[in-house]
Amino acid sequence: MNGIPTHRNVTGLMLDNYSQVAIDLGTNESNTIGIATRFGTFDAYVMTADDVPKMIWLVNYLRLCRVVADSYRQYTSIVGRPKLKPRFILGHHQGCYGYNKSATVEGIVDGYRTSGIPLDGMHLDVDFQDRYRTFTASESKFGNIGNFLNGLRQKGVKCCTNITPILSLRESDADPYINLRNFWDEGDKLNPATKYLKGLPDNQQRGWRYDGGGFAVPTQLDPANPDIQKIYTDSVDEPENALRDNYNFNENYNSGYPFHGGVSYGTLPGTNTNLGTAGYYPDLNRTVAREKWGEQYQYLFDNGLEFVWQDMTTPAVAEVYGDMLGFPSRLLMSDDTPNQDPKVKPPTKTAIELWGLYSYNLHKATYKGLNQLKGRENKRNFIIGRGSLTGMHRFAGLWTGDNGSSWDFWRISVAQVIALGYSGITIAGVDMGGFTPDPDKELNPPQWCDPELLIRWYTGAFLLPWYRNHYIQHFGGKDFQNYPQALQGSSQDVYNLYMSVEPICRYYVQLRYSLLQVLYDTMFANLIDGLPIARAMVRHMFLLRPLNKIVH
Repeated sequence: MNGIPTHRNVTGLMLDNYSQVAIDLGTNESNTIGIATRFGTFDAYVMTADDVPKMIWLVNYLRLCRVVADSYRQYTSIVGRPKLKPRFILGHHQGCYGYNKSATVEGIVDGYRTSGIPLDGMHLDVDFQDRYRTFTASESKFGNIGNFLNGLRQKGVKCCTNITPILSLRESDADPYINLRNFWDEGDKLNPATKYLKGLPDNQQRGWRYDGGGFAVPTQLDPANPDIQKIYTDSVDEPENALRDNYNFNENYNSGYPFHGGVSYGTLPGTNTNLGTAGYYPDLNRTVAREKWGEQYQYLFDNGLEFVWQDMTTPAVAEVYGDMLGFPSRLLMSDDTPNQDPKVKPPTKTAIELWGLYSYNLHKATYKGLNQLKGRENKRNFIIGRGSLTGMHRFAGLWTGDNGSSWDFWRISVAQVIALGYSGITIAGVDMGGFTPDPDKELNPPQWCDPELLIRWYTGAFLLPWYRNHYIQHFGGKDFQNYPQALQGSSQDVYNLYMSVEPICRYYVQLRYSLLQVLYDTMFANLIDGLPIARAMVRHMFLLRPLNKIVH
């Protein structure tokens, strides 16, 4: 703040609140920044000083004041510092919503190898699952899962898959999904460890999928009819033949069961049908639920999975089931009381009061679960997550979600990652090239990222912690792989521009790998001093020496 030239200072505020925070950056009064919380206490840590390395911290509602050597180190000493991540997560990664069979994934990996572009990670979306059942893999699409994942590993590519927090109602007697019945305690109604994890009332029907949008009206079908059972069983590959979610919310709302909701992964072109599933969201604010959740990764890691990707974490509940793409605001959830007794249901608060806590505990449950898996002893586990709150960096990295292929998203992306780094998030990044198409493009649908934009993204982000090309290919989405075929008949200038993408991007990916040890050393130093991997150049000077009169 440079309002008085001889009294410059640096001021920061950490607001510890996992619900809604409102910030007014001078809208009502140009000389005032207003900050407020909607729920919970205003638990704030205020920091101010002449320069960042010697910022004064006012802790515990300004009752304790002490000078520290470095404000950022002190901040990370409060929120915690992470464990060392595996080296490969600093490499180049590829992901896509639409890689729905093994041949497609293997072809992408082989294409990278042929082109000379290094690739360390492959991210498999929910296409990998068996009929959208979390913790499963589709053998009909990917064959023998162990052979598939280990085959990619032999090519130097580690795989993760998207583990969303919903437990589908689609039944299966095959491992590992049969084990998840413990979440709703069908086998032992008196088991205190799962008493409050049960999810299916005795009269609850099975086998429906989520239709999304306004399709909340029950369809009058007879699930007992064997012909209907035959048609509607596990019909994700023919979603128009699946039963709708015939659920009585009035009878079961705040019933003590895990929340019955649905997740939609998009609408099929030309239809009102959403890919997705109805299911239950376990109460991950309870310790016993987190422990049970963490145990479910064994099957995938036994078959060669190396790390975890977690999306829809808030969770992303559609309108028909919740509010603001999340849980219903007045849904009662456990409040994550410390030292919980598994035999006693913990105190509850409304979901809106606990807004950021569910995703935080999802990452926490996954991280601690991976550390306990057989075969993962003494290994560094990694999660790339979405959403959460301060302190989540102890369990996961963070990417900024579904951006678009537009210059606006590119302009904000570097600032976002740097800001997340100063907030304690060690590994942070964006979807390079944009996840969704640019709506301003004339193509219908706009199938590609602008070639110059993709080049700028790869060059401008090549020293950021997380370096992933991630896009949507479903529903007439994007296709980065077929420039030559798609551009036949285009002018030579357009053709040459698109064909320049590969050599330029290859150069910067290779340059990143030549500097990978520098990134790794900085990540290691972060464990000690708490400083971020990516730092703005001007801000980096502030970290190293006091402000001078030249820099404003």
